[in-house]
This record gives sequence, structure tokens and C-alpha cells, in this order.
Amino acid sequence: MKDNSSLRRLANRVHVAIHDIQQAQKFAEIFKGLRSSPARLATNHADELDSALGMAAIVSYARPFNTSRSDGIADRYLKPSELQLFDGYPAHQAEHDQAILLRDQVVAHSDWAHRFSLEGVPDNFSESVRYLVVFDTKLLLANFHSFLDLTRHVEMRLVSLLMSLEREIREPPSPPASTS
Repeated sequence: MKDNSSLRRLANRVHVAIHDIQQAQKFAEIFKGLRSSPARLATNHADELDSALGMAAIVSYARPFNTSRSDGIADRYLKPSELQLFDGYPAHQAEHDQAILLRDQVVAHSDWAHRFSLEGVPDNFSESVRYLVVFDTKLLLANFHSFLDLTRHVEMRLVSLLMSLEREIREPPSPPASTS
């Protein structure tokens, strides 16, 4: 059993994580709305808008699972396996792993080998630039409904965890049983 300060740090991180996951959902829903909007067709920057929203959704989703500064007020990151976020949900675990991989190798670090390993390298520079924008969009939210299901699952599990943590923090520990 964790002490109260450890529980509070975890609760603080979970609270912020819920906000991050909800933000990822909002970006993904805006992405979906723009994809089907006639206004999208009226702009010359539709691919760039799609890419920006897709990247924002992935970054927001991955934030709780990557190390951050907390100054001791919150845990530095969440470990899905320790929190049992995906126990009994292997498809969500796979989607989570893919989202983290995309954040690490495509969005945050622009891993050339990862980007072009799936579809090949374009022939010239201008095609490469356009390809990267479109490729990010296709890759980041190619399966929009699965991504939204993942964020909803994680949000639900985190809200439940936060409620449990808050109860545990409020309730004083039970005295040890006496041995007579």
C-alpha cells in the first residue's frame, strides 16, 4: 500500500492525464468534422490543417505516458501496465502502443526511416514535403474511430482510478489487527 503522499502524486498526475486525454479527443473530433466539411475543400491548406490536428491529438494523448517535470507534486508519468489500463483489452493496448510509437518516431522526432518505411521515398524534394504532410495525416488518424475508442477507454479508466485514489486518500488507514 502506498503512503498518502505517493497516492496524492499519482492522483495529481491522473488528474492532468484526464485533461490531456480529453484534449486529444477534442482534436480528433475537430479533425473528423473538418474532414467532412465543405469548408475544408475551400482552403488551400486542408492537408496542413489535418496534419496539425492529427499531430495535436497524438501529442495530447501521449503526454501522460512520457516523462515530465513535476517538482515532486505529481508522478512524472503514468505506466499503463502498473495501472492496468489495458488489462483484458489487447486491441486498445496495441492502439496505445501505436500512438506512442507515432508520437516518438513521427511527430516528436521525425524519424525518417519510420516515416518512409511504410510507403517508400518520393522522387523529388517538393514531393517529399507534400508527402510528409499527407502521410502524417493518414498515419496519425487513419483509423479515427479506433483512436476515439482508445481515448474514451483510457479516459474512463483514469476517471475510475482517480475516484478510487481520492477515496483512499480521504480514508484513514485501518489500524493493524491486534495479535492476542
